[in-house]
Formats: sequence, structure tokens, C-alpha cells
Amino acid sequence: MTKQNTILTVAEFKALVLKAGWSHEVEIEMNEVKDGMCYGGARLTSSLRGIDFEYVEGFTYEEDDTGTVESEPCVSDCCWLSGATVVDENGDNLDAHDLYDFMPDDFVYIDYQKDLA
Repeated sequence: MTKQNTILTVAEFKALVLKAGWSHEVEIEMNEVKDGMCYGGARLTSSLRGIDFEYVEGFTYEEDDTGTVESEPCVSDCCWLSGATVVDENGDNLDAHDLYDFMPDDFVYIDYQKDLA
């Protein structure tokens, strides 16, 4: 059985991301330590009823000092949406990058002080 993709307008999507019940899971991957700097990537997956929004960013920090974390979205592919398609007023599909500006902090903010501990 194929999973059905939900079609949402921009207004419906904005309302959906404000609903309670989303789960948010962070995955941290350390890539390398070089010259006293740690380099890695983080993925924040937010899920509700078969709809997933994934946000990815890279980060660096001074070895043994997670208080120095600096991060930025992975430029070309920082987010993905699965389980739903969002359409604009013309019926054209929007990609997850178009939706990024609508996302509350819970969907795009990674707390490295907590998640690297």
C-alpha cells in the first residue's frame, strides 16, 4: 500500500506547524577534529501524523568548548518535507526551502548546549 501525500495550501501549512503534538528529534554527527576545531552536521526532524520536516545544518566549535558553537544551514539543501505537498495560490508546488521562513524555532533551531552534552 502506497502512503498518500497530503496536499496543503500555504495557510493550512502555517496552521499545521503551529499545532501541538509535533515530535522533534535531533541527530548530531561529528565529522572531524582538525587543528583544535570540531566539525559536524546536525539534523532536526519534526514529525506529526506522517508528515516530516527535516532541517540540516553544519557546525564548528573549539575542541573541548561546546560554548563556542557556530552553525549555519547547509546552503543548497537545508530542509526537506515529506508526507505532504504545499501549493501556492496558483496551485504550484512549493519546496521545503520556500517553507523555511514559515517555520517556528522548534523546527529550525538546534540547541547545541543540550544536544552536544
